[in-house]
Amino acid sequence: HTGHTQSTGHSGTTTSAMSPQTHLSQKHESETGTGSGTISDPEQPPTVAISDEVDDEQDQIIFQHRPARAWRWDADQEKYRGRGKGQMTIYYNKATGKARIIFYDEKNEKTRLLQYIDGKDQAKFFQTQKNSNNHPIDTKSDEVVWWAADYTMDVNTPMVGEWKMQFSENEDAAQQFIDAFN
Repeated sequence: HTGHTQSTGHSGTTTSAMSPQTHLSQKHESETGTGSGTISDPEQPPTVAISDEVDDEQDQIIFQHRPARAWRWDADQEKYRGRGKGQMTIYYNKATGKARIIFYDEKNEKTRLLQYIDGKDQAKFFQTQKNSNNHPIDTKSDEVVWWAADYTMDVNTPMVGEWKMQFSENEDAAQQFIDAFN
């Protein structure tokens, strides 16, 4: 793979370096002086080239969990399509003020999600059923969904859509991901 460093910790491990009260958009606002919390526009290529390379000096791990399963929503087929099983990490780059998601598929030994967290969209628990008023009546406590642009296939033409992650072997990991993402 392309330089993505991988933890060799025990299965079911979660790392979170941010307190539940600190969110990426707040961290971005405090370091840049902007009030929008916007890190990037998912419809546009990033101004700073996104990469799965990890800089130990600049990239701070704010969330990490394995094992995790990833999916993307395929609108044409109206179903989720698997992106693999492996390690989900959110890095915050101190130099750029940007946070990014890197999901490494351990079976295929490659990065399968590479996304900036834009500060506009929110991660939330996956809703499996809705009532007649379209309000959630059942959510999965270990599955999270969010909207983002993914640069895994092409950094110039991202795949924009809904993404889903299931956090196995740790019932708190999904909430920790939501706290770090939002």
